[in-house]
Order: sequence, then C-alpha cells, then structure tokens
Amino acid sequence: MINERFEIVRKLGEGGFAVVFEGRDLNLNREVAIKVLHGSQADAADTSEEVLERFKREAQLAATVEHDAIVKIYDVGEVEGIDEPFIVMEYLRGQSLQEYIDKQGALDAMTLLPLFQNVLIGLGFAHEAGIVHKDLKPDNLFYRYPDSIRASLCVVDFGIAHIGHSTSRRFTRDGQFFGTPSYMAPEYITEQVVSPRVDVYQMGLVLIECLTGRPFLFHENDIANLLMHLHRRVALPEPLSESPLGPVLEKAIATDPMDRYADAMEFAQALSQVRPEDVPKQEVLRGAQSVGHGIDEDVATMQWEVPGFEGGLDEYFKWAKGQGALEDTLDYSPTLVAERAVESDVSTDLIPQIGASLAEGSEAYEQELMVGRKDRVVIGVLILLILIAVGVVIGLIVSGE
Repeated sequence: MINERFEIVRKLGEGGFAVVFEGRDLNLNREVAIKVLHGSQADAADTSEEVLERFKREAQLAATVEHDAIVKIYDVGEVEGIDEPFIVMEYLRGQSLQEYIDKQGALDAMTLLPLFQNVLIGLGFAHEAGIVHKDLKPDNLFYRYPDSIRASLCVVDFGIAHIGHSTSRRFTRDGQFFGTPSYMAPEYITEQVVSPRVDVYQMGLVLIECLTGRPFLFHENDIANLLMHLHRRVALPEPLSESPLGPVLEKAIATDPMDRYADAMEFAQALSQVRPEDVPKQEVLRGAQSVGHGIDEDVATMQWEVPGFEGGLDEYFKWAKGQGALEDTLDYSPTLVAERAVESDVSTDLIPQIGASLAEGSEAYEQELMVGRKDRVVIGVLILLILIAVGVVIGLIVSGE
C-alpha cells in the first residue's frame, strides 16, 4: 500500500532508476500504473537532486497535456516513511511498439500512418506546452489494443526513468546526457541542444523503422552509432524515397535541425498530406535495402594516428580513460573513435565526453573523404585520356596502312 490510497497488485518492470507496479486507486476504484523512483539508485547518481527534481517536474508538465496519445498522469507524490517519489498514471493495455515490431515485424502504411499522425498531434500539444521528450523510440511508444478497431499509439516516459527491456541498441543514460544512440539527434550529440526538433528527428527515425521493420541508423557499438548520425551517408530505401512519403521523412531526419519541421504538429500536418495507399506495401519495403554504406566501410579504408603518444591504440584509450581526459586527448579525430568503436567495446560512459570531439572532427572527416573522392576522379579522367590517346594512335596506324 502507498500512502493508504494506492494498492500494489504486482510488479510490471524495473529500470535503472525506477520500478513500475500495477496498482489500484482505492479512492476512485480504478486500475493505475505506479512508478516509484529508487531512493538508493538516485542517491548513487552524481546528480541525484536533479534526477529527483526532473522526475517530479516533468510528470507535472505531462499531466497538463490533454490528448489520448499522451499517457495520463493522475498523481505525483512521495511514499510516506521512505520519501521516495512516485507517479500514478493510467494503466495501458497492449504492448510497447518495440515489442510489437520484434514479434510482428513492420506495420503496413494503411494501418500505421493514421496512428502515427495522431501520436504526432499529441506530441505537438506537448511541444506547445514546452515539453520535449528527448528519448523517443519504439520502446517509449505504447501500442494500445494492436490490430483492433481500438488501436492507438501513446507516448510514455517524458524524460523520466526509462522502464523496459534492453538490447544492444537500446541504451538509456540518465543525467545531463540523456538518450539512445540509435535515435539521437546530431545537435544533441554535439552540444546537448534540446528543442522540439530533437523529437521530430527521433519520430522520423521511428516512422522509418515501423515501415521497414528495422532501425534506419544502427551499429552494435554506441559510439559508432553516434558517428553515423553526425555523418549520415545512408539514404532511405529506394521504394520509400521515391514515394510521396520520402520527402516528408527526409525533412524530418535532416542533419541540420533548422531544415526539419519546427515541431511535431508541423510534422503531423505534412504527414496528413500523404495518402497511405501511395506508400509502398509492406512486402516491398521489407525486401528493400537502405542505399549507401555504414561507418565500417569508411573506417576500413582510413589511416588513424594518435598524436603525441608512443603506445598503441589500446594503450592510448586505456590511458585516456584512466586520466579522465579523453575529450582533450582525442583532438579532432572521429576516424580514430570510429576505428576503436568498430574493433572493440568502448564504454558508453564516455559518450558525453567525446560528443564535442566528434563534432569538431566533422569538417576534417568530410574533407578527408572528399580528398579521396577527388583523387579517384582525377585518376579516372587520366585513364580515360590515355585510352582516347591509344585509340587515336591505333586509328592513325590503321589508316596509314
């Protein structure tokens, strides 16, 4: 029992900072979900006061948004006797969108687009209220009553401790640097800039994943994943990019935030102009591949160098981690980061520290690629000229005979 009002029925799930229970509000006689923040876990965090404050503040903000696509918040308080914060919210029936995709695969556009437009409108109301989710992904979208006339999508966990299963591509870190590498907007990686455009970027990625059944930008290593967002050279699958939905998605996931929709409501408006029947069928998108290549192919062709350090790359990273000076010692070498990320596991604890380094390396990284492309163009032209000259000589010889 919590505060002589909320009865605990059973435990639903647990994350790094909170545990969620199914419960019953005895005063109103209704089912509820109750999220309790672990006091011991919060105390262990470097920013425990900030975590506690955010837990309460963002729950109160989310409670101000009245839309069926936003999880309803009923109450916020502290458990008497142990002073652990808790949130009481509506009890959702169904499963997370991630669980649905894992089990059922991609969703057909005829089903998905109306659901997605509605959840974008709800998120748009949140944006108008000054709320930015910051960690939108299939795990944080709940699919109510899937495959039925009552089906709908609902946004949960507005920056509060994430609850749910975890896989190699589902890492969430609480604190100043908050997010999931597979869905993290470039401006948040580099400068931790938070605006509705961050949510637009993430919802664009989620929409692509819903249609294709797999993440659009994904690498097993979190740091390499961040690099893929900063230097995206992977295009949408051709059937999708050539459909009326293609330009809408490209605008939503633009690398420059100013090229995106300003908020989710604007995204929803653009999506409403696309007819679901004009989007390629599920079976077409399932077999289509994204155009381009990932970070591995580039890294394999590049040389890396660690300035001012005599040891090998492994020793360098161990030393930098031990000194807590990874940001200063990396200089502007995203290539080095990617090389190391591809070869072995680099702790995700380092992500906040190297975000700026990756950003500083952006221009140098692209220049390096451009030099390689220009070299190939020059060589190609020279070969072509040689072939033409040889052809002319042979022609003269033949005509002389």
